[in-house]
Amino acid sequence: MRMQVNMMSTLWDTSKDCLQKLTTMPFDEWYCSFPAQSVIMVGCIQWTGALTEALDRVTSGEEPDAIANYNVKWIAMIGNMVGLVRTQLTPLQRKTLSAKLTIDVHARDTNTQMAEMGVDRTTEFEWQKQLRYYWEEEADDCIIRQTNTRFTYGYEYLGNSMRLVITPLTDKCYMTSPARSTWAWAARPPAPPARARPRRPRTSPRRSRGSAS
Repeated sequence: MRMQVNMMSTLWDTSKDCLQKLTTMPFDEWYCSFPAQSVIMVGCIQWTGALTEALDRVTSGEEPDAIANYNVKWIAMIGNMVGLVRTQLTPLQRKTLSAKLTIDVHARDTNTQMAEMGVDRTTEFEWQKQLRYYWEEEADDCIIRQTNTRFTYGYEYLGNSMRLVITPLTDKCYMTSPARSTWAWAARPPAPPARARPRRPRTSPRRSRGSAS
């Protein structure tokens, strides 16, 4: 039990330190100075906060193309990470950047989709269905929200693991699993409709050669 408490408190400390140094430390140094888990979590907080501000500017009419403009900056950041991956890195550093790139590419696709759909406020479902990370000052903790669910980051040590490509089915699983945890429902992502099998015309059975006519 004490080991679990120490694990959670250590990850909380490193994650908060990672968040505080996000704007003060050069990105090339920041990526490789903290555990991969903290880097990915703080990166999600960064994306959520920046896109929330972009949506607010669209809502107020201050900058109608705020999401598309932010996506340009996000793509440039991905390009910088790709350039960093090509430099001399340790295996753990390369794995950290590869995992974060997977998450950031999915965020890029989300930015593009929301800009094309004309999402213009934070109350729209296209934004509410996203897995959004916040560092809430009152709780002094990382809070994750999606649709009508809210839960605190668990700080379970996951190590420096690879991330699979995020697909539309992954998004559906992300959306149903938090609801299951919050409302004690079964986590059952909606499946695509089954394809109807084409019917083959029936043919009369062939007679054997020796049968009578």
